[in-house]
Amino acid sequence: MQKGIFAKIDAEEVYPTHAQSIRMKKLDERGNLSTGTINQILLESKPNQRERIVLQADKFENLFPRNLPISERENYMAAAMEHYARFHKRKDRNYER
Repeated sequence: MQKGIFAKIDAEEVYPTHAQSIRMKKLDERGNLSTGTINQILLESKPNQRERIVLQADKFENLFPRNLPISERENYMAAAMEHYARFHKRKDRNYER
């Protein structure tokens, strides 16, 4: 089964977490590890492999209201970006006319 795991890692460029490796080893020891199980385990969403956007605070510091707590800045930016996206949709609709 190690060849099957390696083939999946190589083809999909996914890597098992430590916990996934342990699960696959235990399944293999019991004779329950199949190609389908390997695929299912390796394609699980992993928190450390989700895309993240990291922003430098100093680039945006002057764009936030002075009294806005740091804990609320992400929501503030999301709302601002939603507003900006709606603006662009309206602008594109008006341009198409």
